[in-house]
Amino acid sequence: MHSGERGKGKEQMVEERENLEAGDAVEADEVLFARYADADDRGALETLVTRLQRRAWRTALCLCGSPAKAEDIVQEAFLLMLREGFRFRPQGPGSFKAWFHQVVVNSARTRLRREVSVARRERRYGEQAGIFAGPASDGHQ
Repeated sequence: MHSGERGKGKEQMVEERENLEAGDAVEADEVLFARYADADDRGALETLVTRLQRRAWRTALCLCGSPAKAEDIVQEAFLLMLREGFRFRPQGPGSFKAWFHQVVVNSARTRLRREVSVARRERRYGEQAGIFAGPASDGHQ
């Protein structure tokens, strides 16, 4: 293994090799996003989404545990990328991927906090209305 490949996952190395073998120059994610942002290059956006989607979904799935929720989280993250991408500041190769990964993590955390908040509120209102009788509310189990 070359020293530059140590920090990469096997899947990423295979993908990069396939691109290079096909004669395609691999454009940096930062460049693709800039092409979309500056010139509304839909092809660049499609390439970027395809490149980021699988890792984003795996990350979201690890955080939420549900494939359906993971899809929603990734969709929200891509929408945030499009709305808030102007906040991205390049800091070197791979910085866009790291930035987007953090967008996914933050989207998952926000969703999970929202779900907990809704569950608490439903429980509180249910108890007030006498709908939710907790397991030990009448003194018996």
